[in-house]
Amino acid sequence: MRVANLPRLKDVETMLALLERMGVRVSRDDGGASLGSGGITEPFAPYELVKTMRASILTLGPLVARFGEARVSLPGGCAIGERPSTCT
Repeated sequence: MRVANLPRLKDVETMLALLERMGVRVSRDDGGASLGSGGITEPFAPYELVKTMRASILTLGPLVARFGEARVSLPGGCAIGERPSTCT
C-alpha cells in the first residue's frame, strides 16, 4: 500500500518505526511511504516507541483484526494534562 503526502513529523517517523518493528516492510520516498504488511509477526507495540506519542493506540484496531489480540503500552506524548483513552 502507498501512503502519500506524509509530513516529516516526529510522530510520523515514530509510527513508521513502530510498524517496521512489528514486521511491516516500510519504504519511505519523497513525500510518502510504501507499506507491506504481509510480514507482520508481532502483535505488540514496544514501550520505547509508544511512550513518545499518543497515536500509538491507533495500532490496536488493525492488530486485533489480524491477530485477534494486541498489546500496546500506555500511550505517551506531551504532559499537558490528563487526556484519557477509553475503549467501548
